[in-house]
Parts: sequence; structure tokens; C-alpha cells
Amino acid sequence: MTLDELVSKEAKMKSLKTTTYVFVGVLFGIAIFAATRGKFILTVALLGAAMVFGGRYTKELQDLRAEIDRREGGA
Repeated sequence: MTLDELVSKEAKMKSLKTTTYVFVGVLFGIAIFAATRGKFILTVALLGAAMVFGGRYTKELQDLRAEIDRREGGA
């Protein structure tokens, strides 16, 4: 990928930040609801999914930013 493509992808990912956080929040909310209903397995599964989804998004954004910084520094 060129530097311009990387910057464009970063901008696109940042625009999805709110959507990602809303999705993770909904998963968290459903997990809390499930916990109040005594559904331990569902609660753990939903919290795990929220952590994986949020972590993957954050890791991908950090890796993309690192690659952009590396290319800008080397240019």
C-alpha cells in the first residue's frame, strides 16, 4: 500500500470509531442484562466478544498508525 492509501484507510477506520464503540457498548449492555437474569455463560461470552472486537479494532488502528509513522520517518 502507498502512504496515501494508508492515510485514507486510517481516516476510514477513525470514522468508524463511534460505530465500533456503540457496538461494544451494546454487547456490554446485553451482557449486564444477561448477568441480572442469571445467564452466566452468555454474560461471559458477550463480554469476551466485546473485548476481542474492541481489541482487534484498537490493534489494527495502532498498527496502521505505526506503519504510517515508519513510512513518513523514512521518506
